[in-house]
Amino acid sequence: STWMGDRLESRRAVDNFSSNFLFILNKSLIINYKCYTSSVFMCT
Repeated sequence: STWMGDRLESRRAVDNFSSNFLFILNKSLIINYKCYTSSVFMCT
């Protein structure tokens, strides 16, 4: 494999990881927000 190819692969892996991370973060924020708005006691 070429140096350039390796660079692209690791770049793609990083992008993949960060988008997954953001997706999970978003999901938990949305869930927390729903809990908070519907009932504070439901989610403690």
